[in-house]
Amino acid sequence: MGWFSNLLSATSNFVSKAASAATSVAQSTWAAIKRTAAKVVTWVANHGESTVAKAKDLWKAARPYVAHATTWLHKAGMAHPLIKKVAVLIDGLLALEKSPVLQWLDKAVTWIVEQAKRLNAAMEEGAQVELNDAERAHAEQYQQSFRDAQGSFSGEQAYSISVVAMINDLVLAQHNINALVKSGEVVDVDHFLRLRATQKLLKEANIRFAKLNEEALVSADDIFLVRVAADLLAPAPTLSETDAQTLDQLLQRRYNCGLLPFAFEELLPAWHMRNEVLNEQWKVLSKQVAQKQVLLRRLESDLSVSIDGRLSDEEQAMLNDLRKSLPLDRKAFETISAEKLALSHYLHAAEGFLQVLEKSAEELEATGMGYLIGTGQQVGELIIQGAEQGKRWEQFSTEEQDLIIDFANIFEEECLQRVQRLVEVSA
Repeated sequence: MGWFSNLLSATSNFVSKAASAATSVAQSTWAAIKRTAAKVVTWVANHGESTVAKAKDLWKAARPYVAHATTWLHKAGMAHPLIKKVAVLIDGLLALEKSPVLQWLDKAVTWIVEQAKRLNAAMEEGAQVELNDAERAHAEQYQQSFRDAQGSFSGEQAYSISVVAMINDLVLAQHNINALVKSGEVVDVDHFLRLRATQKLLKEANIRFAKLNEEALVSADDIFLVRVAADLLAPAPTLSETDAQTLDQLLQRRYNCGLLPFAFEELLPAWHMRNEVLNEQWKVLSKQVAQKQVLLRRLESDLSVSIDGRLSDEEQAMLNDLRKSLPLDRKAFETISAEKLALSHYLHAAEGFLQVLEKSAEELEATGMGYLIGTGQQVGELIIQGAEQGKRWEQFSTEEQDLIIDFANIFEEECLQRVQRLVEVSA
């Protein structure tokens, strides 16, 4: 089980705890839908390669829009307001009296001063901060040292340490993103989802950092977001259930979007990219089958009117090959056509399921979408059966097919709008 599915399992745990406290049938129904959401996302995090192709194929398709997001981070990131504020905090730390703890802190803070300078210069030039192997090792060492020492400080000193440590976390997170975009490969779907989550978390934090003024403080929430973002791309990422719940509550408070929809929506571009690949394959096969059919008919016609009932050796070999290969091409074409249509249905229907996750029962009722409450859980289970567990479209009952198609038709436009927003990650 990957980090991402572990995170969703933690989310599922505190969703289940909330469900156990439900006091009405409506609340229990809503809690059941949330549990289904956790199951859907956890399954895809573990087995997503069956839908979005192998990790290498996924990364090949995703890299352009991941690179676009990285460009955005450099343009709108930790600009001057934060760097100035960090400089003040560093001055205060360097003025502290020496102690055993501060012996390593002096070196660590000196390191952060240099990284802040590089970060500031990079923002001015629209460039990137890149670490060599030795610098990355230093950053990882200081990251752990900062975290180990945070309990040794209190008050303003503790706050200063946390902000300075955040700069180190930011540099590490951006370096890891840059390394992946520039020359790396994602290991699996879990890795890809962690990368996308890192970009989204940094984007939200950076928007706030760019608006800092002299009076404003870097909030504990923003420090937490950057720390989680840095942890997401670590070699052995971990996140406690407490931190997962904190992240869920933070996203709810700021953006009215909990951790489940935050995670689930990243699956839609992956499915969309898979559907685009299928569409290109469908176009190639469609043209290939049509051309072969035309050629087959011509050769068979020529054979039928031939005086000696024979074709040239070359034409006969071509005819024999067509009679063998065309049925196989037709079967492949039919298979891709069915897969493309089914995945398109799952993709568009998933938007309706995502809206069940994003909105409360009251919000859905108020907007005339109360019908989603009763069908959301069933649709989620059908999506996972078809898109991830390999259940063929024809194996669904007529009623189940109709339900998926209804959701797909209703939410197709909104689904494509969401995919476009996520893929472009516009500034």
